[in-house]
Amino acid sequence: MSDRPSVSPISMPSSAERAVAGPAGPCADEERMRALARTIEAEIVPRLLMSLAASRQAAARAGTAPTTPGSDDVDELARLLLAHDGEIASAFVQILRQRGTPVERICLDLLAPVARRLGKLWEQDVCDFAELTVGLERLHLVLREVSE
Repeated sequence: MSDRPSVSPISMPSSAERAVAGPAGPCADEERMRALARTIEAEIVPRLLMSLAASRQAAARAGTAPTTPGSDDVDELARLLLAHDGEIASAFVQILRQRGTPVERICLDLLAPVARRLGKLWEQDVCDFAELTVGLERLHLVLREVSE
């Protein structure tokens, strides 16, 4: 008797099993990419468009027109990021979202200007480096919440 464990022989898949598994190699990758593109075009994009239309209709029914954040909103969010914890700043942004402000407008018209504003406050010695770092960390958390 041998102390070696028994090893079963490696079996090669049959031609029927290879046909079910699909082709292998570069052509298979190209075909998968084409199938993925077809799925995105046929399933994902139409669902996103329907979701966008539904959210716009809900905002219209609620009587809230989409708003664009202004300089007052930028000033207030910058102040909240420096003076309070991230939850208050996040709640401020959520109020804007509930009023119908699109995510794109929040990112482009609010969060980006707030980051610039925080940088200017540091350059003008209104806040020190530690305060700037904490404010930017809180801003990053707000951005993550908005983008989810």
